Amino acid sequence: MIFNEFVSFFLALIFNFSYDPETNTVTISADRCPYRKQNREYCEYLLKALYYESRKREDWEQLLEECDKVEYEFDADAIKENSDQVDLELAKAKILNDGEDVRTLSDYKAASLKFLKLRDDLPTSPTEISARV
Repeated sequence: MIFNEFVSFFLALIFNFSYDPETNTVTISADRCPYRKQNREYCEYLLKALYYESRKREDWEQLLEECDKVEYEFDADAIKENSDQVDLELAKAKILNDGEDVRTLSDYKAASLKFLKLRDDLPTSPTEISARV
């Protein structure tokens, strides 16, 4: 099935870890029933129910704000006159969407220093700390 942006957002909220947005797949498993056919029918029922529920629009869903979205997005057209600020926003989006790790934090640090026109004097990773000692 091909989902629109809202349905993908809704499925990501519901399934959290069992929805893969890259492949647009949902993983459902069941082992409640004693027979395999019953478990399969239960999974099919869940899939149909979730699909039709995700198609419904509630009143509160019209009130979703930017902070309620699953992934952080920014408007590059609004700040395209300053490429350093675009780099900073891209680095911030990487941290918010992919999580904090050494690579994303060092990219954000480099973009922040470039945007603020500062020197790089503080290490961000253990390898940088041990290299400076």
